[in-house]
Amino acid sequence: MPLYTLPRHLPQAVVAVADARFYQHPGFAARAVLPAAWVNQGKRRTVEGPNTSSR
Repeated sequence: MPLYTLPRHLPQAVVAVADARFYQHPGFAARAVLPAAWVNQGKRRTVEGPNTSSR
């Protein structure tokens, strides 16, 4: 389904739910990366990742 066929507010709502600060960071959120890295280091494997809609 092409993006232009969606209601105008739907993409904005999806971004707001997925990453409320999406338009305020450069594609990665340090607030998400650092805690995920800390957990992964403690578990010695990847169990968490930063959730960002730009992937």
